[in-house]
Amino acid sequence: MAKRAYYFPHDYGARNDPKIQMLLAEYGVAGVGIYWCIIEHLYEQGGRLPISAYKSIAFVLHVDTNVVQNIIECSGLFEHNDVEFWSSAVNTRLEKQKEVSQQRRKASETRWKSENNCKRNANAKQNDASKRKEKEIKENNNITHTISHTSEEVLTQDLRDNQNWQENILMRFKTTKDELLKYIDDFELEQKCKNTTHANDADIKAHFVDWLRIQLQQHKKEHRKELTNGKSKQRNYEKDIGFDVSATSAEDYSDWLQD
Repeated sequence: MAKRAYYFPHDYGARNDPKIQMLLAEYGVAGVGIYWCIIEHLYEQGGRLPISAYKSIAFVLHVDTNVVQNIIECSGLFEHNDVEFWSSAVNTRLEKQKEVSQQRRKASETRWKSENNCKRNANAKQNDASKRKEKEIKENNNITHTISHTSEEVLTQDLRDNQNWQENILMRFKTTKDELLKYIDDFELEQKCKNTTHANDADIKAHFVDWLRIQLQQHKKEHRKELTNGKSKQRNYEKDIGFDVSATSAEDYSDWLQD
């Protein structure tokens, strides 16, 4: 996860400040870059840095320590004493940020208290309304169940009445109309047993297509199983009556009959 990005105001006309122009004259653009790096460092450290930081700043910026010291102490852009240095502009802006932060925190606390009061009032009203709500739910359950049941019957009846849709189903699954109608009846019964409802006409049709595909696949498996079992029983029967199951031609069968 990326670190949170912080920023500070930067006057777009700062290059016109006579003190900045003196830096340009003495150190070139590099001097201005060093100045802004020091400003960033002050913002990061709360507005003040010790004099002993000159060397570490110079090391990070790959410049001579005397250059850093000269920019801080002689450019007029910073203030300093024997212990530390700072920027009045930076500290003023930091104080404003702190005030804004405190105001937002107070506003947040006030809003939080207000929200808690609202929640308590809402809970009290909710307790009063809960009994009425329960009564309404009980009264509406029967109505909702009746409407839902009626709506489901309408959707299912459309499966039986929609000729164009049925023709597409017949072509897709290679079945007959009588079989399709029987499948629709079975589908309706199963949905009633499961108390399943559908949102709309497209929903029930999509559900039926998936259900029908599974039913047909299951019937095919059962049919294959029956054929396999039938052949197995026939072979056992032929063995029981002494029929040569290895016969492969009409002559084989005629030889067996003559014997």
